[in-house]
Amino acid sequence: MLVLSRLWRRVKLAGLAILLSWCITLTACLPKQIVSVGNTVTISQTAASAAIQTSDIPSEPTAAKPLTEADNQTITIKLALPYADEAEKLSWQSCMASWSQVQPDIGLELQFYAREDQWAYFYDISDLDPEDKPWLAVCDQSLNAAFSKLQVFYPMDNLIRSTGLKAEIYQKLWLLLEHQSLTYGMPLDSYAYVLLTNQDLLSKYSQESPATPQELLALCAQLRREPAASFALAAAPGQALTEQLLLIMTAYGASLRDLNSQAALEGWQFLSTLRTDDYINLDCVNWNQGDLLSKLLNREVAMILADSSSLPRLEQATSSFSVMAVPVPQVVGTNRNLPLRADALVSLLDLSELSSSLSTQEYAAIQLLVAYLFDPASLALRQSRLGSLPVRIDVETELSQLKHPWKAFMDSFYQSAPLASYSLWENMSETLQDSVITTWTGAKTVNEIAMDTYTAIKTYLIES
Repeated sequence: MLVLSRLWRRVKLAGLAILLSWCITLTACLPKQIVSVGNTVTISQTAASAAIQTSDIPSEPTAAKPLTEADNQTITIKLALPYADEAEKLSWQSCMASWSQVQPDIGLELQFYAREDQWAYFYDISDLDPEDKPWLAVCDQSLNAAFSKLQVFYPMDNLIRSTGLKAEIYQKLWLLLEHQSLTYGMPLDSYAYVLLTNQDLLSKYSQESPATPQELLALCAQLRREPAASFALAAAPGQALTEQLLLIMTAYGASLRDLNSQAALEGWQFLSTLRTDDYINLDCVNWNQGDLLSKLLNREVAMILADSSSLPRLEQATSSFSVMAVPVPQVVGTNRNLPLRADALVSLLDLSELSSSLSTQEYAAIQLLVAYLFDPASLALRQSRLGSLPVRIDVETELSQLKHPWKAFMDSFYQSAPLASYSLWENMSETLQDSVITTWTGAKTVNEIAMDTYTAIKTYLIES
């Protein structure tokens, strides 16, 4: 039933897109891809090793499985990682490449899954052979409520206490991971949103970067004279579109719980105006964040909403014009946290003291991997390769030392909080995505879309 529901959602989105003559290509789910980490050293071995000495590991679970001959064999940890495109997969591989030198006696197998299919991946993970099932996974925090309730994710409180990291990580990042006094994950990476603009085009019209949604629309009107589209979102079906819709609603002062309020109506009207006044390139229904940045750098779009995963590509790009990163335009007086994309490290194994699923050595190996992932050297590498923003307070870079465009993303991070996490979040997210596409098809009025979306989300909130 769940599979049929997901398929129906995709067919529905495609049908709506056809009304605008869009060509949405439905691709089959990619098979799981397994990579054994190689020997390339990309993290300072000295820095990483200093943080994860075996002697620093606290005591293991008191009821760990007795050691057997099998425990004397090389332990291999299986870690599942999400990727949006090939570039993100390669970045993850380079970030994890030094593990084999830091811990040569512990194997690490990376299992990649498509970020756009993460709900399906974790729904089906219980069907995997135990030998193939990952021990740990990185996933969007918004999945946490659903899969902790389904007992796919397990509490990590003992492991968290053993690391001593609870106080070192921004407290706002823990909120979605705590359910019924238990913690079902560790905040690993975060990605804030900003507005990226082609500054040369703005200068041509003697315009500053827009500070409010109204200024953004006025600027879009001027930029219509240019061959490039004025504005675009990463609107391919998936979590990114949900994030950007809520980003726009937040900019107007609305929230998930009042999508039919006056503030929300202004947000829906903003989206409608993008289409009716021909400000947006509607091909963006096929674009992810990487595609969106490419369109900006190729002068096909003048302004985009981008998260910090765009930073590494932006820094490596050779562009003939200046790209400016500025805060997301907001209505004056709006005082709400902007949505923040946040990834968590979750456990797919029972790590409790009463568990018999792991040996003492296997539990110790997991502790070492966690220490490796949260080591300042690893965080710095993921920042440079993946564009993730620091989750540890104690390794935060001073704002005065940050350069463009990092400062804009960090400023946004301080004003942001992770998206909500509900047991029915998949349904809620798909409803929000449907509403954006419906707004652009013109099939309903703004008032109808606002009321229909509010009613559906309210029902899901009650049922969650």
